[in-house]
Amino acid sequence: MQYLNLGCGARYHEEWLNFDFVSHSTFVKQTNLTKGIPIADKTIDFVYHSHILEHFTKTQGTYFLEECCRVLKDGGILRVVIPDLEQIAINYLSTLKDVLDDENQRNIAKCNWSTIELLDQMVREESGGEMLRVWKQKELVNEDQIIGRVGDEFIRIRKNILKNSNNNEKMNSSKKSFRSILKTFFFNKLKVDEENLKTGNFRNGGEVHKWMYDRFSLKNLLQEVGFKDVKIVNAFESDILNWEKFQSLDVEEGKVRKPDSLFMEAKK
Repeated sequence: MQYLNLGCGARYHEEWLNFDFVSHSTFVKQTNLTKGIPIADKTIDFVYHSHILEHFTKTQGTYFLEECCRVLKDGGILRVVIPDLEQIAINYLSTLKDVLDDENQRNIAKCNWSTIELLDQMVREESGGEMLRVWKQKELVNEDQIIGRVGDEFIRIRKNILKNSNNNEKMNSSKKSFRSILKTFFFNKLKVDEENLKTGNFRNGGEVHKWMYDRFSLKNLLQEVGFKDVKIVNAFESDILNWEKFQSLDVEEGKVRKPDSLFMEAKK
C-alpha cells in the first residue's frame, strides 16, 4: 500500500510518502504543491491532507485536488481535513445572538473570538493577526470556548506565547543597522513602498486562508474533479485500511486535534 501525506508539516509517518513546501526532516520531501504533485499517475492508494486546502486560492485548490485524483489508483481514497466554514458561521451567529441578548463580559469575548475565527486568517497582514493578540492576553474569560474550537494545541501555544512575550520586547532597538539603512536607500531610489512589499510577501507566504469550504461546496468540488462516494467522516473513522494505526494524524491523546475541522473522504 502506498500512502501520501501532503502539506504534512511535522506530523507524518515514516512509512508514508510525505511532501510539504518546507522540509525539516529526511522523511519529508520539499516541493511546491501549487505546481503539482511529483508522483506518477495511479500509483497511490491513499492521499491525506489536513488544513492545507484553505491556504490555496480557489483555482489553486481545484488544481491541487485534480492532482490528488490523478496520482490515486482507481478505487483509491482521498481524506481531506479543513476548517469547517459552516460551523464557524454558526458559532458566529450564535455568539452574536447571545451578546445582543446579554452584553456581559463573557458574551462580548465569545462574540469577538467568533468574529476573529471567521475573518482574521483571511484578512491578516502580519503573522498571528488578531488571533495572536487575543492569545497574548493574560486573562481570557472565554478560554474554554477557544479550547473547544482550537483544541489542546491552543494551551501549548499560549503557554509559549506568554513565556516568550517579555523576551520579544527586548528585541526592539533604536539603532539602525547599516544593512537597514542601505535597504531603505534603495527602496526610496526605486520608489518601492516598503510596507506594501512586506505585506505582499506575507500574504503570499502561506499563512493566510485564501478560500474556505463547507460540506456542500467541498463535496461539489470533489465531484467536479472526478471523485465519487463523497462522505463526511470523523477523526476516529476512515475507509482506509488500518486507520487506527495512523489515527494520530487527526487524534491526540484520545481527543480530536483540530475540533474546528470538517473531515471528508472520497473515492476515485
